[in-house]
Amino acid sequence: MPLSEHIEKTLVDTVMPQHIWQDAIKELNTSLQFAQDRSFLELIAIWAGTTNVDPRVLQAFSKINRSDFVPADFAHLAYTDRSLQKEGTPVMTRPSLMCYMIHLLRPQEDSVVLEIGSGSGYNAAILSQLARKVYTIENNPAFAELARTNLQKHHITNVEVVIGDGADGYKRCGPYDRILYTAAPSHISEQILTQLAKGGRAVGLVGNRTINADSIHGNLHTIIRAADGTFREKIDRFPAYFVPLESPHPGGWTRVGGKYYIASQTTPVKIYNRLTHPRN
Repeated sequence: MPLSEHIEKTLVDTVMPQHIWQDAIKELNTSLQFAQDRSFLELIAIWAGTTNVDPRVLQAFSKINRSDFVPADFAHLAYTDRSLQKEGTPVMTRPSLMCYMIHLLRPQEDSVVLEIGSGSGYNAAILSQLARKVYTIENNPAFAELARTNLQKHHITNVEVVIGDGADGYKRCGPYDRILYTAAPSHISEQILTQLAKGGRAVGLVGNRTINADSIHGNLHTIIRAADGTFREKIDRFPAYFVPLESPHPGGWTRVGGKYYIASQTTPVKIYNRLTHPRN
């Protein structure tokens, strides 16, 4: 019987009053200088929908200059709570969402972490401050090289960048105490579940629909593997979107003519208008 059939699922709602997040994002978008990092981090915690974000996570964000990882044209937007992308460069997830996902991941000082989707290396840099070792896998060789370069500039030595298909994970160095998706899978596959150590946690934004030709909307899923090998899944209805995990293998999405297909399926996923489902 597949591992996924043994997962006990729990729904969790992450909700905050509208006026709180509206005020928070308005103030955050005016905090453009890293010298104001304290207010920047406090607002990340508010916008992430929780008041008890692990202080270690916030401290890790304070140590890594996001401006060093964004395209030069967007340096003035580095400390705003928005995703950033320039054509030909990796998407950078809005920091509040990544802060919340790493909070859910709960990396420990002795953790070995697998990140699926290296991007610019920024998220791996954050994880490097929280875990013993980080493996980050990227299917785009140019992005992988960019991540390596950025990490070397910061003299980060406990991160290894690997070129490969993230939907397959990275069996060579598994099992992993923590697994973080930074691209949206169609589901958390058996292949990934088998690479999660007992006592481990996997976090990802699992896609349920597309909102344009480049973004997948979904909810945050946390898989917890108990010491006896059983699994529990918490589905956190914290609305967000990610770039898709593009792969022909289980857990991935394939794109044909502007439409996304769940890997191995032939029915296209409807592309929604961004105005109907506004960015978060």
